[in-house]
Amino acid sequence: MTRPIARRHAELALQVLLWAFVLALGVWSVHARATWLHLKTGAWIAQNGRLPSVDPFSYVSAGARWRAPDWLADALLYRVFEYGGAAGVVALKALALAFAFAALLPLGGGDLMVSAGALAVAGCGAWPGFTELPQAFDFLFLALFLRWLGSARSFNAALAWRVAAASALWANLHPAGAWIGAALVAVQAFRRSLGASGAEKLGWAGLVLAAAAAIFTNPHAAGAWGAWLAERPQWSVGSDLFGVYGVYLLGSVAAAWVCLQEDFFLAVGVMLLGALSLLQPAAAPLFLLAAAPLIARGLDHFIEPRELGVRSVALAAVGMALLLLSYAVQVTLPRGRLSGFSTRDTAEGAVQFLQANGVSGRMFNDLEVAPYLLWRAAPERLLFADERAGVHDAGLLDDARHWKERWGTLAGLYRFDYAVVGNETVAGGSRGVAEDPDWVLAYFDDASRVYRRKRGPNSRTPFYRHLRPGDWSEPVEERALADERGRKAALEETARAVLAAPSSAEAALIRSYVLERSGDRVGADVARAEARRRGLWKPEHFALEARLLDLRGDWREALSVLRRARVGAARAGDRSLESRLYAGAARVWRAHGDANRARRNLSRAVLLDPTNSEAEEMLRKL
Repeated sequence: MTRPIARRHAELALQVLLWAFVLALGVWSVHARATWLHLKTGAWIAQNGRLPSVDPFSYVSAGARWRAPDWLADALLYRVFEYGGAAGVVALKALALAFAFAALLPLGGGDLMVSAGALAVAGCGAWPGFTELPQAFDFLFLALFLRWLGSARSFNAALAWRVAAASALWANLHPAGAWIGAALVAVQAFRRSLGASGAEKLGWAGLVLAAAAAIFTNPHAAGAWGAWLAERPQWSVGSDLFGVYGVYLLGSVAAAWVCLQEDFFLAVGVMLLGALSLLQPAAAPLFLLAAAPLIARGLDHFIEPRELGVRSVALAAVGMALLLLSYAVQVTLPRGRLSGFSTRDTAEGAVQFLQANGVSGRMFNDLEVAPYLLWRAAPERLLFADERAGVHDAGLLDDARHWKERWGTLAGLYRFDYAVVGNETVAGGSRGVAEDPDWVLAYFDDASRVYRRKRGPNSRTPFYRHLRPGDWSEPVEERALADERGRKAALEETARAVLAAPSSAEAALIRSYVLERSGDRVGADVARAEARRRGLWKPEHFALEARLLDLRGDWREALSVLRRARVGAARAGDRSLESRLYAGAARVWRAHGDANRARRNLSRAVLLDPTNSEAEEMLRKL
């Protein structure tokens, strides 16, 4: 039988455990490309000593109004990055998250184990919000407001000063989030004003006004709420990790019904956050944080609180370790290294190529590479467009999002001289600049590509005639491999690509493909080993490796590698890529005489992505 320990000691032990658990989640989390935009804004503020007003980084929107509503967070993130690098920024974010979750443990009611478990599971489900963005500070301030306001039984000056000061600080870090704080103040003011004296009502009304007014201590706060609602978060909650969001959404409704009388403030506050999360997915992680203690309180009505001992705390530690392992498998490995700040997914290689070759003129960039280009290359190289709130008009951003379909019109209108775009997988439909006969591929690595016009200021810059990066089924033009002369030219190009992008696994894999097609198995093995040394970190890399294995006749091993790539694509939430990988497996099964398995894979491909016309056509002919 375990020896019971004092509640305050148990609470402290579980808080420390929960703090360490969420700290680990924050360190091993996903990342966002938009962090580079905020770092650039912070750098501009630090260098100029004032808030921005006019955009200096884009030629299309030159002179447009540039507002930085998250200016304090931007400046703070930049200073931390300046002295602590990417690791410092990740640590700052992780600390804010850890303190937020640990602070809410006492709100979960009488059974601390249930409260700790609810918060730990919520932390796993809240992974899309664990990025290095100003929104990370929302977790900490939300936790503080829930603690302060939830424990307030009457209006007092100390509470007023804390809430007003915190609202002003929150508003300058992330004003859109500060409006959530003001809404929580209004909910508690309404509850405490019922049956209160006139002076008490006046105090609560004044606190609501103070919380709202504090937001406008930020000179760029106007319009921040609407801009945030219109944002498209890079990551959003899904069905992974046991569908935490959906379970908590239903659970919080039930808990609110049970707890409405005893804790009106928490119940209504959580319901408001739940409704907001349905409008803006970026609010879902905040909802999970607030919902955890409410659900724990609801369970208190049906579970007898237990005495905690050392064994109970040890059991909680084991449970959190298992959750952390699940988090690593579901989030860290497939998503944490794939995209965003502090990952290999940057246009650094493209920037170095542009500088080394003196590429000049008017640049086109897609929105995928824009954040890093803004950080690394602007204002020396002016951008076409990026996703800073309010800088570019809606029409331009729509063109930037659909640039492949509108490439001919955009190239004619803006007269681009070179283009820097993300190295995305080639799919059906328009390929944009890649299929424009007036443009050639000048550089590629695992994250980006550079194209240039055949004629113009960069006509002497070397280019590739035969390579097709992003197309793992046919990475080299088939006609180039039809004769000895074409194969020799393709080999020369792959050798140049491997040297030009010394960290690119795809360049080495494409060289292995050409060597395999040329009959040089030893050379192909050497190139494939070099690709593995450089690191296969994208599902597309494994898909291309599977193509190499299939060429060699190791088709069962190829299917195994394709399955691994498919799992990576599924966990990364890329249904389009997952669909194409199923189609790739179908081609292998069909080539080896198993029409039934080929048909099943094609059916799955079409179900995942109805726009996959290639899979649909193969299924029709099968």
